[in-house]
Amino acid sequence: MRRPFDRPVPPGGYDWSYLDGLSDDGAWAIVVIALVGSPFSTAYARAMHADQHADPLRFSQVNVALYGPRGSRWVLTERPIPGHARSRDGIALRRTTMGWVGDALVVDVDEVSPWTRRPIRGRIELTPDSRYDQVLALDRGRRHHWWPVAPRGRLEVNLQEPRVRFRGLGYHDANAGDEPLHAAFDRWSWSRGHAPARRTVITYGVREHDGSSTVRALSLQDQTMRSVEGVHLHALPRSRWGLEREVWTPSASTPRLLRSLESGPFYGRDVLEVDSGGSVIRMVSEMLSARRLASRTARFMTGFRARREPC
Repeated sequence: MRRPFDRPVPPGGYDWSYLDGLSDDGAWAIVVIALVGSPFSTAYARAMHADQHADPLRFSQVNVALYGPRGSRWVLTERPIPGHARSRDGIALRRTTMGWVGDALVVDVDEVSPWTRRPIRGRIELTPDSRYDQVLALDRGRRHHWWPVAPRGRLEVNLQEPRVRFRGLGYHDANAGDEPLHAAFDRWSWSRGHAPARRTVITYGVREHDGSSTVRALSLQDQTMRSVEGVHLHALPRSRWGLEREVWTPSASTPRLLRSLESGPFYGRDVLEVDSGGSVIRMVSEMLSARRLASRTARFMTGFRARREPC
């Protein structure tokens, strides 16, 4: 079975499909996210404030971020999509599509950065080592869920604009909620790392508004998912926006911050290295402050970074 792309999204809810990858030489990284009812949409937040029945499909977004040795290209485009743009096997965000073609997850990107007018066009293809059907609730109310769909696979990136080609290891998961992110969470910390023997380690720590915390640490290998005991919380340097960053890892050793990919008022994305069990694991880590996300300041700033296309 595959996690369907056409899961119903109630008003106020969200659904996103996430893909990332690092090149074998460590020089490149890429992230693609297809969002329906985007939690990061200023227009969606305003619509929900005015009308609690706002249609999430009207506030879909595509986020593409390409990080290279000499800089990055970044796109966040918001556009309404019809219901038939989503199917069990994929989603079409007008010019950009994400979906399963045979055993591979294929993304065809055709976007333009709103500020620099520089395009990102080409194909990203992830061929998973294995897929997982488990659905994990992130909050105690079970209104927010996470699917570690394809935690490891061979990644091929072939872009025409900019002219970039690389291979590496990739990762794919999905998140969905029946209410806004900030309705349940204060903050969360997520990380994933590819270990030897085709194993992937994922950590997910969330703190809800009442102060309760939940930490999940998983080891996924050969269609088997098991919990990892004894994970450790590490504080990372604050971002330039003053965001407190932290990461859970399977090792007591202090992670090494290799590169900060994203730094914003409510969100950060980094690449780390962790010593674990005699091997070095390279991890992608993300930190989100849902409390900050819900603030007027963050909504105002996010509205400038995203480009909304008309109906």
